[in-house]
Amino acid sequence: MALWLLPLKGMLSGGRATLVIFDEPDPAHVQQDSLDALMLRQLLGHFETAGIDLVSTGEYKEGQAKKYDIIFYVGTKDDMTLPTYLLDDLFFRKGELIWIGANLDSMAARHNLESFGLRQIDDTDNHPTNRVEYKKKSLWKLDTHTYAVEVVNPEIDQVVAWAIADPSAKPPSGHNEMYGPEVIHAGQPAPTEADLTALSMPPLDPKLNFDIEPLPQPTPEPKPEISKEERLPWVVRGKKFWYVASNPFSYNVEGGAYLAFCDVLHDMMSSGIKEAKHPGFVRLEDVHAMRNGTDLIAAADYLQSKKVPFSFTLVPVYVNPATDQTVYLSSSPEFLEVVRGLINRGGTPILHGYTHQHTGESAVDYEFWATDTDVPIAQGPEYAAERALRGLSECFLADIFPLAWTTPHYAAGQVDYESLHNYFTTVVERRQPIDKLGSDQFFPYVIYRDMHQQIILPENLGYIQPAAGRDAAAILQDADNSLVVRDGWGSFFFHTFLDLQLLKDVVEGMGKLGYEWVDLRDFNNKVRTEDTVAISGVGQIDLTLKSQYLKSMTLDLHGKRTDETYSFRPVTGNVSLFASTHQGEIQVYQGAYTAPPYTFKNITKFRPAVSGITNPIAIFLLFVGLAILIVFLVIWIFLLSRKATQEFRNVLRARGRG
Repeated sequence: MALWLLPLKGMLSGGRATLVIFDEPDPAHVQQDSLDALMLRQLLGHFETAGIDLVSTGEYKEGQAKKYDIIFYVGTKDDMTLPTYLLDDLFFRKGELIWIGANLDSMAARHNLESFGLRQIDDTDNHPTNRVEYKKKSLWKLDTHTYAVEVVNPEIDQVVAWAIADPSAKPPSGHNEMYGPEVIHAGQPAPTEADLTALSMPPLDPKLNFDIEPLPQPTPEPKPEISKEERLPWVVRGKKFWYVASNPFSYNVEGGAYLAFCDVLHDMMSSGIKEAKHPGFVRLEDVHAMRNGTDLIAAADYLQSKKVPFSFTLVPVYVNPATDQTVYLSSSPEFLEVVRGLINRGGTPILHGYTHQHTGESAVDYEFWATDTDVPIAQGPEYAAERALRGLSECFLADIFPLAWTTPHYAAGQVDYESLHNYFTTVVERRQPIDKLGSDQFFPYVIYRDMHQQIILPENLGYIQPAAGRDAAAILQDADNSLVVRDGWGSFFFHTFLDLQLLKDVVEGMGKLGYEWVDLRDFNNKVRTEDTVAISGVGQIDLTLKSQYLKSMTLDLHGKRTDETYSFRPVTGNVSLFASTHQGEIQVYQGAYTAPPYTFKNITKFRPAVSGITNPIAIFLLFVGLAILIVFLVIWIFLLSRKATQEFRNVLRARGRG
């Protein structure tokens, strides 16, 4: 099996029972007030646990802590009055406690923090810091709020990461323009479509020569100014108590302090991983019928020449209401030739919506988000299911088999994600933990099971766009910082209308940093509809056929069919089997309404029944074959024994004459 096949971490029950407690939300802002706890829950999907539960401080029941091996408290609201029974349960527990952010003063007022080996300097977060030092790297910290603590017993506690106040430091290139608080921070208004264009976020138009305008800030949270140098503990580790001195999820940008927290989670969760290989992952973005095919193939040729496997996000139907255009993959020979050309060069398709639009142009508009009202388009699971099925059907008609999903513009509602998990085991994206545009979270490593039971492969470096401050140097700096995560990925995407040299610079630079390029096909992925399943790696196959032949085919790394078989006759009912592929292969199981003629030439294309199928012909042929085999075996044994008997008699006769 392939080196990078996903283990079943995060899906097993052998880990520790985990509880996340967060501050009681304001009834008017439940989603926003829950955001940071949900982001933590998503990250915990990287680790093996025996379940992850979330409760607010108001929902917590006295004694509940006893059920859990490890507890996180996420403090995001200052001056919260925490229940005394909660404070007592947390203080006296024997298992590990990780306290993040605010309200440590509440614990200090009731119990002696020095028994944990530290004390608070004061109860405010007005100790501004803008960098975090961790593993000899300096990571940018955009949220300057920091609580001040000091270690009073080094035999109990050690400082794992330091928060630094550096008045001379400036934000990395692109972060001011692309990641303002109204985009990232919980509870801030989402940007409008016009704001997105001004920021050079998707949609991207290479012909536009615009100035980047800052987003409006109707209710920005004031941040303390940095006026002097200071050095404060940021992550403190004790025997059973951890403290993180600010909210690591606030302003979590590529290459930032959030990465240090993601790595420390390994130690908090006792993962046992000290250091691992660093996968590199590249995808070509927004492949649709109006993309320049020459540019796409040129990028694919370069990646193939460097032996870099790649994926591409495929929009199978291009729609532009302004020009009354609709172009289908299955009926556009030119577009299909380009897509097959990408696959032939080692590319793996990822479904990127059905049309990547709702009322506007494909790849410009949102497919699952209503930008005028800033809410998900769908209020039920049917919409996402319909878009996914239409997109997959269009691909299957063209004999194109995606292996994963990427949400258009990373914007969808929780009901959409819940629906999509019925069709895709794997997604490659950032994901919104709440129904708020701009809340999407990136992951530096694989999330083996997220809130919606999907595997999330990371995209943690963003995309190349020099006009927004995200040139090759900025991407590579963030890739270098991402190495601070012991099993961190370097995953980015590229729009092929940009200068190809930008892609070359990033690919070559990441190679020098030590990233090892991985192929989506080398992971356990499964895409399924009622009568079609495409799989890589290993997994269970379940189909429901309606008077259809069971068709099975193997596609090699270049999309070539190396094997194709059919059941002897049409099947009605459920089919279940276990599939295992070789590295780089995709195995497809599909219900087909026609099959090749059953001739001697095609005899190798037909196989006996599989589990779940009642096939009298196959069963009859199987028994006939076994009967013939047994007859031949009996005859062979008879002849062999007869020959041995004759030889024995000859020996006896020879002795008698002697």
